[in-house]
Amino acid sequence: MLITPVLTALGRPRDPLVGLATELAFMLGLTAALGMRSLTAAIGVWVASECVLALVFTGTLRRATGYGLFEQFRGVMKPLLAPC
Repeated sequence: MLITPVLTALGRPRDPLVGLATELAFMLGLTAALGMRSLTAAIGVWVASECVLALVFTGTLRRATGYGLFEQFRGVMKPLLAPC
């Protein structure tokens, strides 16, 4: 996770725990509600929990640094799109 070193450098090393706890609670709740009847269901639960984690981390980083979603990715868009 790249957010952990950033938040640690800003003096907020415990902030990533909020996102991880949210992801764990979401994953356990979704698993309990849907069950793991197939590999497809397990993959769906994992992907959904990672999406929730990304949203929480985006908000956490915005609160810590003041950068919104687009400012966070502005510097990496060209390298990300270069292989295309």
